[in-house]
Formats: sequence, structure tokens, C-alpha cells
Amino acid sequence: MPSSLQVCAAELLDSVLLVMQAIRVEMRSRRTPDLTIPQFRALIFINRLPGGTLSELAENVGLTTPSMSKMIEGLVGKGLVRRESCAQDRRRVNLTLTASGRALLEQARGGSQQALAQRLSSLPVQERQSLVQAMRSLARVFSSEEAPPSAREAKRNVRPLKTVSPKRTGR
Repeated sequence: MPSSLQVCAAELLDSVLLVMQAIRVEMRSRRTPDLTIPQFRALIFINRLPGGTLSELAENVGLTTPSMSKMIEGLVGKGLVRRESCAQDRRRVNLTLTASGRALLEQARGGSQQALAQRLSSLPVQERQSLVQAMRSLARVFSSEEAPPSAREAKRNVRPLKTVSPKRTGR
């Protein structure tokens, strides 16, 4: 019989994949039509790591640095991202969201949060409270402050899982 740690880890893997797919669908459905999915993912990353570098962003989104640079130019042109040279290292570019970029993400996040709340509404209050407690525990365990140095370094190098679109039928 598997240890409780193994059962916990297996449940976490299975559940997180399902939840992340639902979150991705909700967030993507709330982006503006002129914003591509990679651009939207770039905005999310920049929001999560303000002042992050082009290289970090490129690695996270899964593009080469030159391709990411071109994408950022487009986002700067749309007024969603601010690109500034680093005072300490002129080869480094710091990326931050503009007020418009933050507003766009907040709108998408708010709508997604409402949709997730609707899905969770069928759970009894006690289960929702347990879920909140579990999410807080997970955040603490997986935060960079609590993770060992090797895990913190690995976390910066993790690529997000690619989602597979369902096949269309009836063609």
C-alpha cells in the first residue's frame, strides 16, 4: 500500500492538472481578441515577476529570446508592457506591466475567479473552508521562501505544461 505521502502527491498531481486546465480555459476566454495566447501568458508572467528579464520570460513562454523580444515590442506598442534598460547591466531589460496591462489582467482574473466560484458553489461550506486551508498550505510549501535552494532554482527553470485542445468532431 502506498504511503500517505505518495497518495497525497498523486492526488495533488491529478487535481492540479484538472484545476489548471479549467483556469487556463477561463483566463483565455477573457482575453481580448487582438491578444494572442502567448502574449496573454507573457502578461501573466510579467505581472507575477515584475522586473523580470526577457530571457526568463522567453523560457517560461517557450520562445527564443529574439522571438520574445519581437513579441514584447508588440505589447509595448499596445501600451500593455513597459520595457526599461537595467541601470546595473545595460544588456538586461526589465519588463513591467503598464496600468492598461494590469487592468486587462485584473479583468480576466476577476471573471475567471467568478467562474471558479460558481463551480465551487456546489461544495458544502466546510469543504470550501478545508479547500482554502489546503491551498494556503500548498502556497506555503511551494513558495520560494520555504523551498530549498535547489528547488527555488529549478522552479525558475520549469516550463509550463502545454495544454492539448480537444479534437473537433463532425468534419
